[in-house]
Amino acid sequence: MKMRKLELRAGAPRAHGPAGPGRDYWIKEIRHREMELVAQAESAYARMVEAWRERPPKPREA
Repeated sequence: MKMRKLELRAGAPRAHGPAGPGRDYWIKEIRHREMELVAQAESAYARMVEAWRERPPKPREA
């Protein structure tokens, strides 16, 4: 029998793999901070687009 199976039968705690990238989605504090950051970026983009002014093309020199 393999060593790990023997350890588990003897009562050793089960090992869990490392947390994946989706884990942060389930932590409310991180999710809310991320949502606030996105809202801030969206409002900054909206202000930039609202203030956008087209510049007339520069006259060509002959």
